[in-house]
Amino acid sequence: MKQIKAVILAAGKGTRLGKLADAIPKPLLRLHGNPALEYILDGIAKTGIADICLVVGHQAFKIETWVNQEYLTNFHINPWRRELSINFIHQHCLNGTGGALLLAKDWVGKDNSIVTYGDILLSWSVYKRILNKFREKEKYWFLVGNTTDDPSSGAAIYYEDELVIEFIEKPTKNSPYTDLNNAGCYVFTSSIFQFLEETTVSQRGEIELTDPIIRRVNETKDVYLIRTKEEEFWYDIGNVDSFYNLNKTVNWIKKIKNT
Repeated sequence: MKQIKAVILAAGKGTRLGKLADAIPKPLLRLHGNPALEYILDGIAKTGIADICLVVGHQAFKIETWVNQEYLTNFHINPWRRELSINFIHQHCLNGTGGALLLAKDWVGKDNSIVTYGDILLSWSVYKRILNKFREKEKYWFLVGNTTDDPSSGAAIYYEDELVIEFIEKPTKNSPYTDLNNAGCYVFTSSIFQFLEETTVSQRGEIELTDPIIRRVNETKDVYLIRTKEEEFWYDIGNVDSFYNLNKTVNWIKKIKNT
């Protein structure tokens, strides 16, 4: 079996966070004392993955400094950090999430990769479950779906059992209903990079990571999903309200550390 590496996309400017992200890059915004990125890195590390790549851009130096001088040196907090190798790739041209992942092509090589974002919080058990499912069907792609009442706010996932049958970015209000939205966590084979290289730039001038997924669902129909469970946690910290909501309560911390 090929190695599985982790890629975290953390280059964005955090424009929806307003002044909160002026002096601090979005992944380092503190939630009850800990940077959001710390919860993500620890969750991935708990699965046994040791090779991690951060695609950074906006205020990259601050992210690198925190990782090297604080996160990786605090072995007394979580001893598995001693085993981690964290690399950095700079996205100088912010040309979308697909463009960010494409920069990691040489680093990933022919290995497989779990990919997520620096502003998406997930229960650590979700990382473990998607990797276990992928290992059962290693040649397929996997994504996480979270339950939603309004799929029009993100990327709607239509499915039969564990198979994704349609994937629609920001569907219209009159689209057929589904209870699953894209949670922003994937496991890909190295074939993702060929798909990304063939992806047309969107109207907003970006290479969208969701475009290869839509294409693969339509062409080969071998994209599978796991869905978050009721006791698991998912949250997008990309806007001001989300940030303050998370800092108002500590209930989610126990849920996110569920393994």
